[in-house]
Amino acid sequence: MLLAKLQSNLTEKCGKAVDKFFGAAEKADKNNRINIAVICIACVILFALSFFMNSMTHLSLDDYAYHFIFIEDADSAEVINTGDRVESVSDIITSMKAHYNTVNGRIVLHFIVQLMLLWGKPVFNVFNSVFMVLLVALMYLHCKGKNKRQSAPLFLMIAFAVWSFVPSASLTVFWLDGSINYLWGSVFRLIALLPYRYYYDSGKLPCQALLFVPIQLMCAVAGSANENMSAAFIGVAFLFVILYRIKGHKIPVWSVTGIVVAVAGYLFMMLAPAVSIRLEMNYQATLLKYIVIVLSNVVIRLVPFLGAALILAYILYALKAKEKPCFVLPGIYMLGAFAGALIMLASTFFPERAWFGIVMMAIISVGMLVYQLIQRDYPLVRNLVLVGVLGWAMWCGVSYARGAYDAVLVDKKFDKREAYIIEQVELGNYDLTLRAISTDEKRSPHYDVADIGDNPQNYRNRYMAKYYGLNSIIEGENDEY
Repeated sequence: MLLAKLQSNLTEKCGKAVDKFFGAAEKADKNNRINIAVICIACVILFALSFFMNSMTHLSLDDYAYHFIFIEDADSAEVINTGDRVESVSDIITSMKAHYNTVNGRIVLHFIVQLMLLWGKPVFNVFNSVFMVLLVALMYLHCKGKNKRQSAPLFLMIAFAVWSFVPSASLTVFWLDGSINYLWGSVFRLIALLPYRYYYDSGKLPCQALLFVPIQLMCAVAGSANENMSAAFIGVAFLFVILYRIKGHKIPVWSVTGIVVAVAGYLFMMLAPAVSIRLEMNYQATLLKYIVIVLSNVVIRLVPFLGAALILAYILYALKAKEKPCFVLPGIYMLGAFAGALIMLASTFFPERAWFGIVMMAIISVGMLVYQLIQRDYPLVRNLVLVGVLGWAMWCGVSYARGAYDAVLVDKKFDKREAYIIEQVELGNYDLTLRAISTDEKRSPHYDVADIGDNPQNYRNRYMAKYYGLNSIIEGENDEY
């Protein structure tokens, strides 16, 4: 009897506490100032977490090669050749001319890569952390559009989704060359697409005359940034222009010229002499096998997002609110995601990191539906979203902590190896045997990043040796560090 009474009192008290919690959450959710404050705090935390991981990430892979000026050497059998170390912006311009002919057509982003390496890794750490915040903020703005109601839960969900679903995080958001190509490239595309998104909402864009040139510049960069997602960007922008006509909006000049400029940028990138060379080098499977691999990955990576979008769309339809839900915009972004993946059928190589922009578009599509659902002001929906955000935050916190702990351990190994290399150079030893460094922790910034191999002529070995002023580097046992 006493136990039953105690249990009843406990349930009653917990129930009241829960009611108070959800009541306070409801008031906060409807207060734009509180939402903006939470979003700002989240941005600061996101910057700090990203900066820490970037600080723990060392140079790797192509980073060593991009310290030097690319050259065209007809007498060499190597496709990629470099000369002296980059020491000025003019050196980068010279380097990018050769890069266009021998490596790939993404010279805008690789110009930035060499510029960041010229300025130094600490400077890049700050810039890259800012771009991580920009990515989440831009995805949030695409989800929300011009609606004035802010939603901190949605912003947090996008940040958690980026961390949870980002493909090959070590190579797309931490590795210097990779993050500029994928993280920064996605930011540039989302910036270029934002005027199209905003104009759809109201048929108006403030200061169109002043924004004309910046929009064209961003469209040019967006069109020349990435082989698959730049094409998807052009397709999505074109669909927006069609929607303007359907909605009765006047088609602005900047929207048409922006597409033209983006197409020009895309052609400039794809017609680079280096593109055909790289396709031949990367041909790894029969056509049928490659198609099967791409389509199976589309099912694994995108169908879950499509399923989530369809479920949310059905819930929105079933609620029968006065305000009709918008399914067109989420459909366009999801279509852009699928297009970005299927375009890769025209290639012969589809690395995991190339899924980055595709997944970001899919997250935006789902986020648009989540935002509409939050807008409906159904207490049950709002409470479920809040509980989901809290649970997701705990999972991401544990995941990040594991990755950060591993990053610290691996960082110490890199520091010891670098100190050993410098010591040996001072002693006049220029042919070194070094231990390779790797990790099995998937959320570590060093996970799946290829290190040196047992062949001194390996691309990574050669350029790491050149970076440190060595004759050769080979992977093997070394008890001195």
